Amino acid sequence: MKKFILQMITAAIFAGSTACSYSNDQDHSNKPQITITKSDYNEPIVKAETMSSPPPTNDNPIISNKISKVKLEGIVPIKLSIPALEIDAIIDPVGITENGQMDVPSSTKRVGLLSNGILPGMVGNSVIDGHVDSHTGPAVFYRLKNIKLGDMISIKSKEDCTIDFIVESIEIFKTSEAPLSKIFGPADESRLNLITCTGKFNRKNQEYSERLVVFAKRHSNKKICKAASSENP
Repeated sequence: MKKFILQMITAAIFAGSTACSYSNDQDHSNKPQITITKSDYNEPIVKAETMSSPPPTNDNPIISNKISKVKLEGIVPIKLSIPALEIDAIIDPVGITENGQMDVPSSTKRVGLLSNGILPGMVGNSVIDGHVDSHTGPAVFYRLKNIKLGDMISIKSKEDCTIDFIVESIEIFKTSEAPLSKIFGPADESRLNLITCTGKFNRKNQEYSERLVVFAKRHSNKKICKAASSENP
């Protein structure tokens, strides 16, 4: 299989007051934002416009101009489900903010897919983040800390197609020690990584000290489409 020559990610999870911290915006939520200073990784075949999100600019070189040749199809997702945790959430496309952070949905009940990255089901790392809590209580990924190895994560499209991922590992990292290449870098299989905040909450700085990352891989090379009553690659 042809290997792409990619640079190592030189990114860092932002440790400042806006990362996994209570913000002064309307939702007052903890945001697991990630700052990307430089990054080249497997680019999507379906561009960001498909999810109604602005395409990347030259200021944020998140994807290259080359098109990956992959056999697995991805889907444009609308919903994430984790049955074991009773989590069902709408997926919003999120991009890169002006200060280089991976954004999050404004609603604490929704999760965000990095729209400049890999679509779920494609070869590579697809990344989804979500709030852990807010001033008003638990948020969408509050129970993510209870996920277990072997649990299933389902991603559904508006065409009623579903791709399942199985949890391989659950890891907690200090902000300065997260393996960005493992989370965002290239992969030779279809993967899904979920990110939220965890650790000790610093009331003075209004932020969490750590990141919880759930690493999952595609469970089957088939996607199940109920509308068509069949399985498709």
